[in-house]
Amino acid sequence: GPLRTIVELVDRGWKADSTKAPLNMTIRYTQYAGHRDTNVDVFFNRDVSDLKFSTGIINVKGSEEFSNKQGLRACWGTNYPSTDTIKWSRETVGLAVYIPRQHSVSEEPANKDNYAFVVKADGTRLSYKVTYTSANETFGYHTAQEWFDYLKSWCKELEQPIQVKY
Repeated sequence: GPLRTIVELVDRGWKADSTKAPLNMTIRYTQYAGHRDTNVDVFFNRDVSDLKFSTGIINVKGSEEFSNKQGLRACWGTNYPSTDTIKWSRETVGLAVYIPRQHSVSEEPANKDNYAFVVKADGTRLSYKVTYTSANETFGYHTAQEWFDYLKSWCKELEQPIQVKY
């Protein structure tokens, strides 16, 4: 709709742990109009507190990494969006993921493919956020430093949400 977009992916019968019954997992992506970030909510059909999962962002070829070592991890890089380098031109993007402390287990070393976290659920739920920018945006960020500065303030807002009292 005009105020938000919601996409749900459902994975039924996932064998996340060979010693237990298969899992059903629903991943809900919610993006609100006028927002750069997307809420990621993962729901499981049973308690998975004892399992560990992985999430993160891709390592854009040759990207510069930023991490606050407290759940925020990002990159800024330039690459082709497709293997067809004739039809597509290179694009510069910033990607980021924010894992709330209660879901973070560890920040893994960067590799050629991704900047990952090991995460855990609270019972039957796991929530985190992703955000992005493109240097092609007129209203976006055009350098790694601008992007990383924005992310520091975004993270602060996430960790200290507005409180309304009446």
